[in-house]
Amino acid sequence: NHKMRATCYIRRLKKDVLKELPAKQRSIVPMTITNRREYDKLADSEIPNDPGAHLVRIEELKQLAVAGKLNAVTDWVKNFLETGDKLVLFAWHRETAETLAQNFSDELGTRVDCIIGGVDKNLVQAAVDRFQNDDACKLIVLNIQSGGVGLTLTAASNVAFVEFGWNPGTMDQAEDRVHRIGQTESVNAWYLVGEDTIDEDIYDLIALKRGTVDAASDGMIDEQNDKYRMAHELIERIKNKK
Repeated sequence: NHKMRATCYIRRLKKDVLKELPAKQRSIVPMTITNRREYDKLADSEIPNDPGAHLVRIEELKQLAVAGKLNAVTDWVKNFLETGDKLVLFAWHRETAETLAQNFSDELGTRVDCIIGGVDKNLVQAAVDRFQNDDACKLIVLNIQSGGVGLTLTAASNVAFVEFGWNPGTMDQAEDRVHRIGQTESVNAWYLVGEDTIDEDIYDLIALKRGTVDAASDGMIDEQNDKYRMAHELIERIKNKK
C-alpha cells in the first residue's frame, strides 16, 4: 500500500466520500442442514486426483449445502419479515433464486419478484420500482451475477445471502445494492451459512481475500482478529496442516 501510494495510487474510501452513509455490518447465521447423511457421504468419498474432478465435487457440495438448508432459510426469512422490515435475498444459482422466489410467493400469499439473468430489463426495473415504492412488498430475490450490480434497493437496509460468490468484490457489490446513496439506516448483511459444510470454507476464503485486499488497497491490517476472525482461523489451520 505504501509503495502504491508513493508512486501511482490514489484511493478515497466510501466512508470519506459519503460521510452521511450509515455503517455496514456483517453477521453469520448458522444453518442446520436436513441432508447431513447425504452431504457427509459425498464429502467423505474418494475423489480422483484431477482438478476437473475437484471442481465438480465442489459444485456438488455447494448444491447439497443449499438444498439442505432451504428449510432453515425459509424459517429465518419468515421470522425476519415479521419485524416489518424489507429484505433483499441473494443466491448464486439462478435455479436457487427461482425456487426461493416461488416458495416465498406461496408462503406469503403474494408475488415475490425474482431477478436473474435473461429477465427483460423492463421487468427488472418494474420489480425494483415495486420493491422501492410499495410498502407491502417486503422481499425481493436475486442471483448475485445478475442482481449484484447496477441496481438500487435502498428501501431495504438488510441483505441476506443463501449462497456466496468466490471473491469479496462480488459480495461487496451485492451488499452495496442497499448500501448506497439514499440509504438512511445502518446496513446489515446476513450470511446464512450451512454448519459443517462447504459454506464455511467459502465464507472463510472470502474473508481471507477481503483481508488481503484491504491490507493492499487501504493499508489496513486487523491485528485483533476481530473483523477477519474466520480468515485468521483459516490461516492457522493452513499453517497447522503444513
